[in-house]
Amino acid sequence: MVYECRLNKVGRQHLYAGVLTIAGLWLLSRFDVAGAGYWWAYAIGIALAIAASYLIGNSRVRVAISGETVTVEHSGMVHANLSVDAIASVAVSGSDSTSRIVVVTSDGSKYYIPCDCFSQAEVDGLLQALGKS
Repeated sequence: MVYECRLNKVGRQHLYAGVLTIAGLWLLSRFDVAGAGYWWAYAIGIALAIAASYLIGNSRVRVAISGETVTVEHSGMVHANLSVDAIASVAVSGSDSTSRIVVVTSDGSKYYIPCDCFSQAEVDGLLQALGKS
């Protein structure tokens, strides 16, 4: 059983980072520090680089449950590869925009699965599949 979704949301933290970057570069140019005379060009370049890296690298969540193994991939990296028998509890944590599934193993380790991009039916199915284990 494989659950997969894409996280392509731009949140408040991205907007705050962009505004703070632009404000910081403006201040540098205002006081003529570090030769930031073209602060707007630097700001546009930084914003485009951040947007490209966000869209390219940080977009996919995949949970695969096959036989005795649960594999959680996020952004192309394996975050959890654990045995079905090792799962002690499964719960949903957080609010709507930052909700995640918390998987606690028998040795006390916690694994977080972001579930913002999953539909409610997929989250319920995932909780049921992990809860059976």
